[in-house]
Amino acid sequence: MIEFSDYLQDLMNRYSVSASELSEETGIDRTVVYRYMKGKRVPSSVAVVEKLADALQISEKERKRLLQEYDKAILGESMVFSYQYMQKMLLDLDSLNENILLEKTSWSTTIEMRTENNFVCLHSQEEIITCILDLFRHAAYFDDSTEDLFVIMQPTYEGVQRFIPSIFRDKSMKVRQLICMEQNSRKDYKNLILLNNVLQPCFFLPNYEVYYYYDDLHAHINGMSFMPNIIIARDYVIQFDYKMEEGTVFQSREYAQVVRRQAERMLAESRSLLEKGQVSNMMENLLGTLKGRDAVSLSCQPCMGKCLDKSITQKHMRAFPGKDEFIASLFDVHGEWSEESYEESAPMRKAVSYGSIRGLNEFMRTGIIDEFPKTLYTPLAPAERLTVLKRMIELMQRGIIQYYFISDEIPLPTHVECYADVKSKQFLISKVSDGTILQLAINEKSLYNAFFAYLEYLDQKGLICSFEESLACMQKLYEKYL
Repeated sequence: MIEFSDYLQDLMNRYSVSASELSEETGIDRTVVYRYMKGKRVPSSVAVVEKLADALQISEKERKRLLQEYDKAILGESMVFSYQYMQKMLLDLDSLNENILLEKTSWSTTIEMRTENNFVCLHSQEEIITCILDLFRHAAYFDDSTEDLFVIMQPTYEGVQRFIPSIFRDKSMKVRQLICMEQNSRKDYKNLILLNNVLQPCFFLPNYEVYYYYDDLHAHINGMSFMPNIIIARDYVIQFDYKMEEGTVFQSREYAQVVRRQAERMLAESRSLLEKGQVSNMMENLLGTLKGRDAVSLSCQPCMGKCLDKSITQKHMRAFPGKDEFIASLFDVHGEWSEESYEESAPMRKAVSYGSIRGLNEFMRTGIIDEFPKTLYTPLAPAERLTVLKRMIELMQRGIIQYYFISDEIPLPTHVECYADVKSKQFLISKVSDGTILQLAINEKSLYNAFFAYLEYLDQKGLICSFEESLACMQKLYEKYL
């Protein structure tokens, strides 16, 4: 509420509009306008905020900010931030591909991992980043990979973090990173920033592992001691302070071993953050994880796995390693259709799927199912698409699965499936590429919490269709293509 009132006053001062003038322009009682300004009251609806914005004649950017501050006042800051960062993560995942790994580094090589008297002091961000990238290249190309690279550093240092994938792509050296996560449940959204910065290397580097420990981030940053960031290679150690103003490079295998032992002790007390499944037999790991559990999924296209049968799947799946195992696991989890009847022998207790009518329309138009890589199957024929849609409607009517449509004004990733495992409160991301499915299981409750805060925000804003509305949309679409 305070932020909304402060920003409203700031806009009024910026555009020289008094409370009386704003009252006269909007038709809102002057006393009520004063209450808005003092933070004693917030507008009763978005329409009132829009009316204030129109009267102030503010820019589109300022209007968006005013509406955002209103949302914080009504729904809570944590929910709004969770929505924003969850949305950013989804869009970043949608655009994430291996071409990003080919980006050229913008930092030049100057130090080339040579030191005098076994150490060198660094006195600027440019020197520190340049030296770290030199160490990365040295480790990737010149070490014999008998020891891994250990990085104790927050992924918010983007000048370093974003080069890890490009330097260690196709290299055998293991990179282990230890990061601090926010333990304050009211600030879970802060962890989303950190997670977003490690997703790229996690998806595309098979030997990149992330571990984490909980702390209060604010206290952690303020309490950082001398040289809290450490990068350890076989013969080198780089340490630098929080502000990247001072750093030191040590060229000493003995010192590296001592620091590594300390880091291993820290690691022993920490937990793995991301577990990867880069599986040739497609979704076996994901299906096995969700077997027998309640799950909520989100993607542009509603989940259709339950609506296939073996005859359709076997007809359209091309040959690939693990094909038979994948088909068997698919129907072991989702159940099977016998003619037009669904056998409820599947152990999946309950499933909820959020998607968009745009995504379902695209399936009906093309026969492409986003859950599977396009290179591994042929699109479904029009009659088969109708069969799948009919089964989706039947599953909804029988209460076996709940489909909800999100407004098309909300951008949803096309080839990214998000799954929230309700029982374990774990979060899974499945990204479909041309040839395979990359999977991450994220062992961090804040992402699970933010996912549901994201859905709650959309619901509060009236951007999710009700069960009845979603069912009616599906029936209307079926009649259109019948």
